[in-house]
Amino acid sequence: MYKKLITLHAYNNTHKGQTVRTLFILTLLLNLAACGKDPYEVSMAICESPTEEQVPSLHTLAEAVDMNYFADYCGPLFEKVMTTDNEIHFYNQDISVLQGLTGIKSLTISGMFNLENLDILKNFTQLSALKIYENRKLTDISAISDLTSLTSLTISEMPIESIDVIKNLVNLKNLRLTFIDEIDLKHLSAMNKIQSLKLMEIHSIKNINTIEKLTSLQELSISRILYPDSNISYLSNLTKLTILEVSGSDIEDITPIKNLRKLTDLSLHSNDIIDISLLQNLNKLEKLNLAFNKISNASPLQNLPHLKKLRIGLNKISDASPIFKIPQLKNLDITNNPILKCPLLEKPSCAQCMRNCLYAVEQYEEKQQKLKKH
Repeated sequence: MYKKLITLHAYNNTHKGQTVRTLFILTLLLNLAACGKDPYEVSMAICESPTEEQVPSLHTLAEAVDMNYFADYCGPLFEKVMTTDNEIHFYNQDISVLQGLTGIKSLTISGMFNLENLDILKNFTQLSALKIYENRKLTDISAISDLTSLTSLTISEMPIESIDVIKNLVNLKNLRLTFIDEIDLKHLSAMNKIQSLKLMEIHSIKNINTIEKLTSLQELSISRILYPDSNISYLSNLTKLTILEVSGSDIEDITPIKNLRKLTDLSLHSNDIIDISLLQNLNKLEKLNLAFNKISNASPLQNLPHLKKLRIGLNKISDASPIFKIPQLKNLDITNNPILKCPLLEKPSCAQCMRNCLYAVEQYEEKQQKLKKH
């Protein structure tokens, strides 16, 4: 059995005094004794004259390569490879090299300084995963509306004004929208197959309540987004959620999550939460992040039977006793709380151990500072 070629990477390398474009195949066919061989020569030999057994592996290649270089040096094999199940990470400034490569299944387009539209992708009907980010002039993404095979879409750090194009993407399961000035989520309502949604660092967001209609959601992350009244009532019907993050959004009332009983991973850090009593109903929780809030009473947490990891630093907890009653807890961050009562501190040996650890940290930091000065 032969292993698929996993990735190609092209970069500049100095060889015999000259700068050459070097192509490495990082994972070779299992039947090749790559050790001790020049990877450049081995790679070129495969591309220029593949055996019958190597050709199928090349056809399912996952790519991260300078496309122009690959086109120049791999000759007639280029079109055959690029029209099958391939993943392309595209960082070349000339996007025209993608022309005709309509069989691509997964594509990343990043750092295209002069790219203004995605018209070249209109016929890429087999594309299932698309990531576009850090394309600072890209305002027109209308071509995406034709990519109805997309199941995963990431849009980040671009000056787009509308995401209306997603209304046609009926097969979309994963959507990431981050670092965008303004978006309207009204068209999400028709996308009933979405299972994972991430919204982060969006300066102005409209119709966020549309999320309540995405009842197939299993993972939801909303981070550093401010909206009127910090109301998260749209979460109450998302009962299939297993992973939820609502952070950095000035949330005070978390009542809407009380019935999300399938949650195993919950992050509510960097908000204004005081009352966490309803969390005791979420008995499947394994990970919980409540850092950077205004919590003073940790008692409800002792009733979480499966909780293994807890972050509750930077709150107002003075009595940490309930936390040490959590039966499965293995990982705890309770730093920066005004703790007056803690079971560990009541045991002289543990208290001394903590003091010794703090002393060791202080000594280490002092030594590091001295080294920096020299």
